[in-house]
Amino acid sequence: MKAAITCFFVALLLCMPVVQAKDPDSSKSGSHSHMFEYVFEFYPGSNNAAAHFKATLTNITDKDLQVMVNDKAFHSALEITSKSDEEIELFIEHYRTLLLTSTWSEPIVSLPSKKSIDWEVPLSSLLTLHGKPVTHDFLAGRQVVSEMAMAVIPKAGSFISSNALQRSNPIIIPPKG
Repeated sequence: MKAAITCFFVALLLCMPVVQAKDPDSSKSGSHSHMFEYVFEFYPGSNNAAAHFKATLTNITDKDLQVMVNDKAFHSALEITSKSDEEIELFIEHYRTLLLTSTWSEPIVSLPSKKSIDWEVPLSSLLTLHGKPVTHDFLAGRQVVSEMAMAVIPKAGSFISSNALQRSNPIIIPPKG
């Protein structure tokens, strides 16, 4: 009986289909997000520099990637949690204008393995959705998260524009001074 059961399980294993790990589905939002490290930092103003954010997107894979992202302009929504837990969105002025008035596609850039794209975002360049300027005092004590839609362009060509969505870790803006 033991031999019959063993033979049954061996036969079952031999007949089972082999399952291989598949690449992420490029048609699904966020399916390529793991290919990047996205770091978002705040630098308060000093004598030498105005207050600003710095965002860094790094290709952490061993492959060179074609990525749909603007490497020259910071196209990200900044989500601010207010002191009353209300969410406020901030944008650089040009990106806010694009969102309100245009339909466009981001450029496709090559991002080699282990290389990064850096953006410096002066605090003075940010506006609320309703066009109000942003100050350090306004942000002090609040949580900020950056969310940037981007896409990895696979060799097969089929993708959606947010298949590598990046969301930073939350940071708390310290008081001025």
